[in-house]
Amino acid sequence: MSSPTPIVAVVGAAVALGGAACARTEPAGPAAPSASAAMGPAERPASRTLEPCRLLSDDEASVFLGGSATASPAPPDKLPHASSCIWTAQGPLRGLQVMTSTPAQLEADEKLRKLDAHTIEKRFAHLIHSQMTEGKAVPIHGFGDGALWAECSQQLWIMKRNQALITISFHGQSPTPQALDKCKGVATRVLARL
Repeated sequence: MSSPTPIVAVVGAAVALGGAACARTEPAGPAAPSASAAMGPAERPASRTLEPCRLLSDDEASVFLGGSATASPAPPDKLPHASSCIWTAQGPLRGLQVMTSTPAQLEADEKLRKLDAHTIEKRFAHLIHSQMTEGKAVPIHGFGDGALWAECSQQLWIMKRNQALITISFHGQSPTPQALDKCKGVATRVLARL
């Protein structure tokens, strides 16, 4: 008997740069544990990437999804300028995604350099221009150094200067009830662990 297809995840270049806000792709299998997972934030070595699967526990994701959830990182080749983790729960199939882009990841992306969107601040400014001017997103106060909410894709984008651009979103067969409040709850935990 085959298992259900994993929940689809929002993929970033088009989304984070203001393209198809509801574009989606499939995630990969589970992540291998990292040596830095057991370290506290102050003990972790400087990294070119963040590990989104380490920023939220399966138990925490289960609470937000309303059922037992397991994490799967997206393969790095799917989105070279970001790292992504998707927690899925069954009955019905639904998911929660946390995606992070660090300064090093953005700077390494040639396409983003050509678009002059290769820093955290420039990428977020591009989001503001493309999403807010088209009425696709509204500002949200109290998270990081700036945040935007897109109702259509149920995504919360958060800028943390010089650290990361974070995208938090919920996926399922229908809109997630209280998606913004849930994204804010996830954001509170993720930001505390950066």
